[in-house]
Amino acid sequence: MSGPVFLLFTSGESGLASRLATDIGTGVHGTSIRRVDVKGAGADLRLSATRAVNEAARILYREQYLDRQLVVQFSADHFDNVHSSNIHSSNIHGRSAELAFALAFVAAAVERELPAMAATGIVGEGGVIERIDGLAGKFSAALSVLPDGGTFVFPAANESELTDEQRHRAAEQKVTLLPAHRLEEMLARLGLPITRTWLAEPFRGLEPFRFEHASIFFGRETETAELLALLERRPAVLVRGPSGAGKSSVVLAGVLPGLLRRRTDSLHWGLLRPHDIERDGDVGTEHANMVRALIDAWRHDEEGGAGSALRATWRGAALCVLRARRPAPPAPRAFPASATGPAPEARTPHAAQGRAAAVRFATLP
Repeated sequence: MSGPVFLLFTSGESGLASRLATDIGTGVHGTSIRRVDVKGAGADLRLSATRAVNEAARILYREQYLDRQLVVQFSADHFDNVHSSNIHSSNIHGRSAELAFALAFVAAAVERELPAMAATGIVGEGGVIERIDGLAGKFSAALSVLPDGGTFVFPAANESELTDEQRHRAAEQKVTLLPAHRLEEMLARLGLPITRTWLAEPFRGLEPFRFEHASIFFGRETETAELLALLERRPAVLVRGPSGAGKSSVVLAGVLPGLLRRRTDSLHWGLLRPHDIERDGDVGTEHANMVRALIDAWRHDEEGGAGSALRATWRGAALCVLRARRPAPPAPRAFPASATGPAPEARTPHAAQGRAAAVRFATLP
């Protein structure tokens, strides 16, 4: 469950904070927001909420977190805090509340745990976060309500206004400062996987697409869907095809992001290629080298990396990729090039042979 989201605003020179509550009603299948309302708010604040929710929803629909039409209602009944009393939402004007509305909507709409957040910022066209006024007061209000581990989200255009003393106060209270340029970037930094938006150089040339290129990987939707369906029914799938057919790309940039979007529990994956295993004439030594290389493959910084916490009881689907069309070498060199699922300690060549009947082959043209 995500932490609370606080709307920040100013009254005179003082900053104020109010916790936003979000109710979402779902309708028929579709990709649109039917209505956005803010309980007790004036037209100005309702317009800001509508603008922010639509920009955030555009991302969530594109990323396939949502697939139904929605009705969204916000409420902010508890405007009293240490600075003020009886400040009602109908008295709030301006667009600086938009970023808080966007974050509150995302926190309520997705099944991901996000930190407690206090936010201020204008959400412009295309999800660009624009400069606001009164940052100092809103910063103080954020620190007054955020718990340890909370996050203060604000426009990157305002970052130079933060003093060293303010940064020190945030560090003392264990509050993360998150300057935001765009909604997509900000959500990714908060821990929400964003795989269908790409702002860097999109052309890969002859290089394979990797996990981080999922947002610009197209043309293998049918094969990706078929592999995901197979993995729902079988513990392992072997993808084979000629060199350069795109086996690595479809698995890393298609199937893995698809698995992560479908799973709300903990799913881990690792990538192991044959040259990652140090060869040795002694079978026992080479087996140990293989296990060590597989454990290392799971320790990566992408979403789904297991870090140093690997458990032999880890269960899940397994995915295997061959680099070229050729007979599989004998054990212990028969380990797959890419895998996701059971813990490395449990995946020995003997275990793989014992499960051979459960493995399904898929061939890429």
